Amino acid sequence: MKQISTFIICLVALANINAQNGDIKGSIKDMSGKPVANATVVLEKTNYGNSTDELGNFSIKNIPTGNYTLRFSAIGYQSIGKFIRVKTGETIEVNFEAEDKTELLKEIEVSGVKSITGMGYMEDHGGVIYSEKKDRSVATRQPRC
Repeated sequence: MKQISTFIICLVALANINAQNGDIKGSIKDMSGKPVANATVVLEKTNYGNSTDELGNFSIKNIPTGNYTLRFSAIGYQSIGKFIRVKTGETIEVNFEAEDKTELLKEIEVSGVKSITGMGYMEDHGGVIYSEKKDRSVATRQPRC
């Protein structure tokens, strides 16, 4: 009898722990209304998060009640955060409209030296490659493919 009452007390305690949590669900669509698949959705400063499915939908379950910032991020889109309040036993719906992210990258220069038999080590001569005698040019500033 004592074991049964201990078991019932544990079940009630477990139910109370779950009852103090809430859920979040929602979707992410771009400016044209298309779903954003494989985006990451996280509650900042926690370990709670999930990814969107191919329809842009997500859900995060069993979140302790409290105030959070829900942030979404995806390649090619601006990261957006929204303040939310999770309440006991409730499911909050949060939808995002993703904005395209455009970045200008810095210019890079790629250079290399193709090995030429018999020339050995080559010094930097401002883009001109010389043979053993510096008065005779073997190659000049030509693009290399």
